[in-house]
Amino acid sequence: MPSDVFLRLTDEKKNRIIESAKEEFNSKGFEKATVVRICELAGIPRITFYSYFDSLDDIYNYIYNNQSSECSRVFNDNNIVSGIRDSQFDMETFLEFEAYYLKMVASKYGLKKLYNTINNKPIEERLILNLLISLFTQYELGIMSRTALIYEFNSFIKQLNT
Repeated sequence: MPSDVFLRLTDEKKNRIIESAKEEFNSKGFEKATVVRICELAGIPRITFYSYFDSLDDIYNYIYNNQSSECSRVFNDNNIVSGIRDSQFDMETFLEFEAYYLKMVASKYGLKKLYNTINNKPIEERLILNLLISLFTQYELGIMSRTALIYEFNSFIKQLNT
């Protein structure tokens, strides 16, 4: 979690740091991302970074696991199946899911986080989440086109809602 010092920053500075971290994670994945590069992109000293976050892991979790979006609401819900059923899946929501999952499946660290999240869920929820992970992994690996991903995702949602 970010420190109180980070939370008191101006929105402009917080956004600059977060966007710099996202750029670093997007371009290199978690395994090759560095605090040094995030600091260079954000224009802050490295020691300052550590007054905002404890580690690279800490900022990664803040960005990808603590979003205040429909995606994180669904996946932080106690019952993921009902969370998906209760959501209004329009293109904007799909794009949030796509961004979230592609970041997570793009790295071993992200996949580990996803699997740790679903580990203690009931079997129905684990199966659904594994299906979603599989869809987005196939797209990430180039096995499935984006059009096919959208079609499969929409079919999946329709099946859940019937």
